[in-house]
Amino acid sequence: MITIQDVYESYRRAQSKAFNRPYRFPKDFGLWFVNANKKTQENLETITKYFNTKWQNINPEEYFTTGFNIWKNFSYHQFLNPKILNLYIDRDKLKKRSLMGCKADLIKGRKYVISTYGNITFSEYCKMKDGEIHQPVSDFLNNKIGKYTLTYLIYKRYLVLEDHERSLLSIITNNYRDIVAEIEEIGEQYI
Repeated sequence: MITIQDVYESYRRAQSKAFNRPYRFPKDFGLWFVNANKKTQENLETITKYFNTKWQNINPEEYFTTGFNIWKNFSYHQFLNPKILNLYIDRDKLKKRSLMGCKADLIKGRKYVISTYGNITFSEYCKMKDGEIHQPVSDFLNNKIGKYTLTYLIYKRYLVLEDHERSLLSIITNNYRDIVAEIEEIGEQYI
């Protein structure tokens, strides 16, 4: 169960990320809450009730970060604005779709390697060459494996790209960190 203090701490963390500065909590939250203005108290109590009932699956910190993305001076009186909830839902759907695409790509890539080259390890697969370029790069360019599978091979150091291969893979080299973050988020159970 989320307390009012948890909600306040999530709000302050999101605020510090938005303004790119550190945050401080009151030493005695109970005293701070009693001394806070009535409207602030009501807004904190209401949003806490929502997070404990209707919005149990919503992460408060991400919700508040969304609020700061919409308004620079996001404050307590804007907590229940429907614009925040709608944007939060849209972002959450996009994130889930992206993760599902990542999982499917990793599974499809592994199945392709097994069906085409037999039951070999990724290190053996990455040592294979197709002319001047490594086999995984050739398979990626021929749409046999996806960007997540190839990035996984690079990230785990099974495959070390040469300069001419790197120039062929601009989509991966330009978005490498984002793709790796998605792979790390789902874990390695799909490989």
